[in-house]
Amino acid sequence: AGNATVIRAAARLAAAYHGTLTALVVEPVDDQKPSKEDARALHANVELAEELGAHVVTVYGDDLALQIAQYALSGTISKTVIGSSENSRKRTLPFLPPRESVGSRLAKLSCTADVVVIADRHEARPTSSRPLTARFKPTRTDFAAAFLALVGATTLGLLLHEAGLASSTVLAVYLMAVLLGSLKADSFFYSILVSPLAVVLFNYFFQMPRFTLTAYGLNYPFTFAFLFVTSMVVSSLTIRMRHEAQMNARKAYRTEVLLETEHRLQEANGVDSILSTTAEQVIKLLRTTVVIYQVSPSGRLLDPIPFASGNPDEDVTMTSLVGDDERAVAAWVAGNNKRAGKGTGTLMNTRCLYLSIRGKDTVVGVAGIVLADEDLDAFEKNLLLVMLDECGQAVERERSAEDAHRIRLKAEQESLRANLLRSISHDLRTPLTSISGDASILLSSADVLTDDKKRAIYTDIYEDALWLVNLVENLLVVTRLDNGTMTLKTEPELVEDVIREAFHHLNRKAALHDVRVEVDDPLLMAQMDGRLIMQVIINLVNNAVTYTPEGSRITVSARRAERGQQPGSMGLVAVSVADDGPGIAPADRTEIFTMFYKGKNVGSDARRGMGLGLALCKSIVEIHGGTIAVDALPEKERTSPDRPGTVITFTLPAVEYEADHAEAEQRAAAVAAGAYDEGGGA
Repeated sequence: AGNATVIRAAARLAAAYHGTLTALVVEPVDDQKPSKEDARALHANVELAEELGAHVVTVYGDDLALQIAQYALSGTISKTVIGSSENSRKRTLPFLPPRESVGSRLAKLSCTADVVVIADRHEARPTSSRPLTARFKPTRTDFAAAFLALVGATTLGLLLHEAGLASSTVLAVYLMAVLLGSLKADSFFYSILVSPLAVVLFNYFFQMPRFTLTAYGLNYPFTFAFLFVTSMVVSSLTIRMRHEAQMNARKAYRTEVLLETEHRLQEANGVDSILSTTAEQVIKLLRTTVVIYQVSPSGRLLDPIPFASGNPDEDVTMTSLVGDDERAVAAWVAGNNKRAGKGTGTLMNTRCLYLSIRGKDTVVGVAGIVLADEDLDAFEKNLLLVMLDECGQAVERERSAEDAHRIRLKAEQESLRANLLRSISHDLRTPLTSISGDASILLSSADVLTDDKKRAIYTDIYEDALWLVNLVENLLVVTRLDNGTMTLKTEPELVEDVIREAFHHLNRKAALHDVRVEVDDPLLMAQMDGRLIMQVIINLVNNAVTYTPEGSRITVSARRAERGQQPGSMGLVAVSVADDGPGIAPADRTEIFTMFYKGKNVGSDARRGMGLGLALCKSIVEIHGGTIAVDALPEKERTSPDRPGTVITFTLPAVEYEADHAEAEQRAAAVAAGAYDEGGGA
């Protein structure tokens, strides 16, 4: 009756010391259910402790003080709080001293925690209102085990007696039969029943005079007493050990479920996966249907997701679990961070028990547990709460990771915008100044300029304008890639046609270099978005033109690479852009595909570069499912030892060109004879 006072006092003490509060439930190992009065009292006390922020833990054992002391020793318990009403217990027998209180025993056993005894004016009552005989309630199994043990022992004893063996052998047979029968018995009633009957049968069938209940000799009373006490002790201990083994098996199973839950939650990806994993583990633990409500970061309760247990004995329909009344209770739990529904004192006219799934500071979800007529026991409830807390922490971690990812992306986007604006404002100034200056000269002095001078000015304006067009194209592609609005329109394309079409849009200074095309197979095809891959080739060739001296050799080649590892793969097409210029330092090769990175070997026009071209090439190739890499020229292809050159190679998915053989030969002959122009037109 005074437990509520003790719980509140412990909560105040924990708050004063800024500590954590644990409510310890000690259950006996006899596997007998408590009375309704005790069950209601325990349920009310556990709810009160949870409302006050306690973590509920269940242990098993008959020695209350010993269990508390052992838990305090194994945990980080610094103070143990208990009531003083235990001191008023009466003597078990008039001539015996009063039983030592739990508080006194706990003070002797506890060596790591202080024992705080709270004065309680409530009248003490037994911890259970059940009579003592409740632990010895007989069952059919007890009667059957006793009958078989005694009949078997008597039959075997008669056979041994007829064989001339001593009565001590028969005595051992009875002890063995009593022990074997206790392995199947349910309660201690078996011990009370089988022990005196074993003595009576042993006396009737095997002691002189036989077939009477009379016995002669001074040793017989001691023999009977030995048989009675031994059979009573052995059978009682065996039944007790079996109950403890069953309880340990249940604890091991539930602990395994908890460890498995933690492991699976670590592997789950996404909030939905975390919640479904938790629901599956709750079903595995309780074998009942579960309904999960997710609570959005803004606090809105999302639509319920029911998870059926598959239990054929469960009389429940999914429609009844997601009705308006059930949702209203779930919303109340989400808003108040308290339990409600069936088995509680709040909004109890529902089909489910609703528990909040809590993160560190907020409610991230609500779990609805379909309960049978009886409530969960303390251990199941404690384990369920631990699982839901693990789920809440996993959801909160996942949301924190998603928020951090969004913040990082936003920061990267802001940095990209800032760099773009800075680069655009700086790098556009030169060509625009040149265009405006040339236009001003033409406007003011066109009459006095020679035709050759005018042509040179027109050429400069055209090249600067073309450079701006290419820059804008790159900026548009970068923007689409950054916003995720880039859509690929891939189709089989002849690689040589795409390369030659790209040559139409090269920087005019490419004419000052030896630019070549080498494609082994004129019918080599790849799956690509031709417009984007053409942009890649333009960027790579213009980059080579910018960073190599006039007269350098630039070769664009294409070949079939190794076949893919997947069955049915058509392999890859490798496209390379090689030059025999000064090359790229090995330390810079890992950086050249980074946005806004500019090489150190600066040519005459390198000051205009924004560092977008190669980064854009990498992004386009990767969304095609290919790769891009940079290396130096092989030594046998170098034109000078001090010019290692550069080779940039990217890959695309290959396509088998299936056409009529004669048509394929005609197409190849036409390409070889130059019947097609550089853009691929006839």
